[in-house]
Amino acid sequence: MSRLLLNEQPLMVLPKLACKLGLNEAILLQQLHYWLQDSKNIRDGHKWVYNTYDAWILQFPFWSGSTLRRVMKRLEKEGYIITAKYNQMKIDNTKWYRIDYKRLERLDRPPVQNEQTECSEWADEQFELNKPLPEITSDIASSSSAREESGGVPSTVNEIPHSSEADVVDVIANKFIELRQSGLHLAPMDYSSIQEILANGITLENALKWLEECFVNYQPRHRRDKIRSVSYCVPYMLDRHVEITQASKAKTEREPAKYNEEDFDLDD
Repeated sequence: MSRLLLNEQPLMVLPKLACKLGLNEAILLQQLHYWLQDSKNIRDGHKWVYNTYDAWILQFPFWSGSTLRRVMKRLEKEGYIITAKYNQMKIDNTKWYRIDYKRLERLDRPPVQNEQTECSEWADEQFELNKPLPEITSDIASSSSAREESGGVPSTVNEIPHSSEADVVDVIANKFIELRQSGLHLAPMDYSSIQEILANGITLENALKWLEECFVNYQPRHRRDKIRSVSYCVPYMLDRHVEITQASKAKTEREPAKYNEEDFDLDD
């Protein structure tokens, strides 16, 4: 069995697999591996699972249908996922899926000269994987409540007592979960989206404010249509950030230059 895959239920992936195949591909491949462990569908000496695309999308509510199809087709094209049809009825087009573990093993096999380095990196990744995803701690929640009661949030990361980037990520994650009104945790891709928000220079104050604006301005198409992932809000927040940045720049350019008296020679 490839060491790039887990036998555990949580939706987690190893960083090395995500780096080699992409985060979405790693998530799908890991979940397929998990389902294959308990599969009783044996065909041609292999375990298989079968599903329609509509059923698949229920397993990954944070993806659109087009994203799921793109990820699945890429893994099929590159040979990591094998598909077949073992349906009893010819009109049944449900696909069956399995992982080509030998293909995956070749991806995982390091060159001989780099084997020691690869093993060292692998040990580090396994250690990091045992750490849970950032959770909303009571300290973060209480500090957030105190800021709301005082009528505002800190405008910079440094204003949070004993703050770190992880604390800021947790505050934003907490706000999104509150606005989403469902679930207690975020998916790995949600934390990646939060990191993208911060990497673009958006302050914590604006991140919280624009998250709320995004939910307020969202117009659902039906009763069950709602914002499910942070990635949906990222474009809106980046647009607001660019809008404010450009407005500030334009204002600066319009302001007349200020001169001091010593800049002029008043003596004839």
